[in-house]
Amino acid sequence: MKLQDKKKIKQVILHANENKLDLKQMISIVNGESHPVGDDVNFTTILSDSNRIAFSIEEHPHGWCRHISISKNNKPPVMKEAGIILQEFEFDLNVSMTFYEEEFISNDINIISINWIQKIEE
Repeated sequence: MKLQDKKKIKQVILHANENKLDLKQMISIVNGESHPVGDDVNFTTILSDSNRIAFSIEEHPHGWCRHISISKNNKPPVMKEAGIILQEFEFDLNVSMTFYEEEFISNDINIISINWIQKIEE
């Protein structure tokens, strides 16, 4: 991974850690009352290989979690690349996580991303 990408990732992680989303904020997002983090440039980055990432630290009913969404050219990412990105964002590939595909429209463009959520062990 390029040094410039690592710097971008560190900035997004720092912002996410300083702006954790509590359960009340999460409910507001789910209910459509607040914008998702992917709409905030501080929670997102585009890497040199065209992977677009949104990352946040969120409170879920079972505890605090990392949440990352990755798409590449508006399509799901290449899984090998996704594994490297997950590790850069401090996901532990040896610990279980939830993942799902999401399709949405942003600026009249249909986007398909893959999301991973992993509980942060305290």
